[in-house]
Amino acid sequence: MGQCCKAMLGRNESYDELSNNNPLVVLDQKWHGPKVKISSFTISGTGIALASSAIHQSRAYYEVAIKGEGKFSVGVSQRQKQMNGQLGGNKKSWGLQPNAKFKVDDVIGIAIDLDTSTLRFFHNGKELEQESVRGVKGLIYPAVSVSDGAKLDCNFSQTFTHDPLKLGLMGFDGIIPARDVL
Repeated sequence: MGQCCKAMLGRNESYDELSNNNPLVVLDQKWHGPKVKISSFTISGTGIALASSAIHQSRAYYEVAIKGEGKFSVGVSQRQKQMNGQLGGNKKSWGLQPNAKFKVDDVIGIAIDLDTSTLRFFHNGKELEQESVRGVKGLIYPAVSVSDGAKLDCNFSQTFTHDPLKLGLMGFDGIIPARDVL
């Protein structure tokens, strides 16, 4: 692959990922707190991490699997200078503030509807109706935060554990990265 083509790929992408139809949306290597440890899809440590792509579609869905117990939050955030703390702690991030009812191997679904500026959350395929968040605004990214030993696996665009259509989410898909057209 020529250098010009390599330059067109994002910092978290490779030609092999594109040619094998692997997911292009991962945890961003730049936009995360200084005490966060991330791999492409896993977060641990303390702080907030954003996905590598903003949400440009009207309706989006992603899932997070709990792999280590601790405090965490899932939702969306604008890019911020300070990526410490938990989501929802300021006017630039919104998220589910979970309580003790979650355990290792549970799957949390996050549905983002930009038309209604709303987040909806699902726990193992069942909607958490009392936990929806309104007032989401601006250029937002899927986001997760962890502390106290929490470890999460993020799935931004692969085959989901809980199909959005079966959850009653018409028109919701995984995060679709925007592409510049040359």
